[in-house]
Amino acid sequence: MTAEEIQVYFAKGIDCGQVVLLALSDQLSISRDEAMRLGAGLGGGMFDGDTCGAYFAGITAVGLKYGPTGTMDEAEFQAAKGQTMLSVLKFKAAFRERFGDTGCRKLLGYKIPEEMNEAIESGRMMSFCPQLVSETIDMLDALFNEEKG
Repeated sequence: MTAEEIQVYFAKGIDCGQVVLLALSDQLSISRDEAMRLGAGLGGGMFDGDTCGAYFAGITAVGLKYGPTGTMDEAEFQAAKGQTMLSVLKFKAAFRERFGDTGCRKLLGYKIPEEMNEAIESGRMMSFCPQLVSETIDMLDALFNEEKG
């Protein structure tokens, strides 16, 4: 997904987590509608400035990609659970290394939701957040491709 496409989604009010899941929906074998709904509760740090929606969506994406299901036998289940755990830990480490934190307030530098208007008016939200989303998508693409081979 290009930076311009991400900006268009943000301008439409589509939140970080939704954009991450939309970008990866084909790889995750989910529809675009499912991606939108899965990420719907993640905007603005889950609407209170807490955990970044893109970060949370990244962990969700790993679960969708590798997570165990109820139809697996015990060996498959344990293998999938192990893969999920390793992949989540890799993603979390990469995100923290790149951005230094996972909280929306700290990442943006504004008290969300109290200072949401200031974050928008300053331009910070429309510059920083799309870049963070783009880099999160790239991290997940790299993780998924690394683990293919």
